[in-house]
Parts: sequence; structure tokens; C-alpha cells
Amino acid sequence: MTEYLCMVVGLYKRYSILPLGFSPKRVIFICKGNVCRSVYAEAYLKNVLSKDDSSGKVEIISCGLATDGNTPANPTAKDVAAGRRLDLQGHKSTRIQDVALRESDLLVVMEPYMVKALQPYQKNGSGTHILILGMLGENKTPNIPDPYGKEVAVFNEVFDTIELKLDILQKSL
Repeated sequence: MTEYLCMVVGLYKRYSILPLGFSPKRVIFICKGNVCRSVYAEAYLKNVLSKDDSSGKVEIISCGLATDGNTPANPTAKDVAAGRRLDLQGHKSTRIQDVALRESDLLVVMEPYMVKALQPYQKNGSGTHILILGMLGENKTPNIPDPYGKEVAVFNEVFDTIELKLDILQKSL
């Protein structure tokens, strides 16, 4: 079944909302390599929350499902982020294997396949919750595409989508 069809029939609905009363202490953005989407999401949400005193103390980090770790952010991602007044210069990728998931973590993924890919890292009853970032808000999309290796215009489109979705998420934190 295609991801779009899965979305239409409601298979991703549980990954589009936070459970009632769920208050994450840490938000973990997850993508494939942790050099474009998740690192941008991390930097953007940190920037937004730093301006919002009502958000409380929520730790924001990012990691990748398929990275060796310690890889710098993609050069185009750095440039596009800098144009948006976000600094990715010091970023080094983190492997999901190196993140100890804990109770009340909110795992935010960029694509539906990542939900299943996270299963080995979640303990039964761990209290974590997974969101598919593109499923937030009215204009739902199961995928936020990976801009790696693409032109600047694609990075801008992807980062615009991430910002739109994070502005929605931020209101729930």
C-alpha cells in the first residue's frame, strides 16, 4: 500500500497527534543521515523555544537511522540555514544507537518507514511517542523528502515545510 493511501485510510493517524496528557521532556528529531532535515528541525525548534518562555524546559536533539556518526551537516543545508539565521556549523551527526531513549521522549520522524525502523530501539512500555512530522496540521503529508544532493530550491521547500509543521508542534509542547 502506498504511503499516501495509508494516510488516506488513517493508518498514520496515531502518529499525527500527541496523546492526551503526554508532556515530553525531550524531543528527538530523526531522519536518515542527521545532516539535513533532523538537524534543521532541531536548530529551528531550539530557536523558536528560546523565544517562548511558556514552553518550559524541553530538551531538543536529533539523530539519524543510517549514519556512522560525527558527520558534519550537509554544506547546502548549512548555507540555506544560515540564510534563515540558523547555525548548523558545529553540528556532527549522531547515530540512533547512541541515544538512550527514555520515558516521555517524543520521537519525530520525517518518513513513515522510520516508525518501524525505530522499533528495535524502543523498550516495551517505554513511554515514548512517535510523530510523523508531515502529518501535523491540516495539510498532511506522510513524507518530508530528503533534500540531500538536491539544489538549494529543494532545501528551501523542505525547510519551509519543516518550519510550518514545527510551528504547529511547538504549540503542543
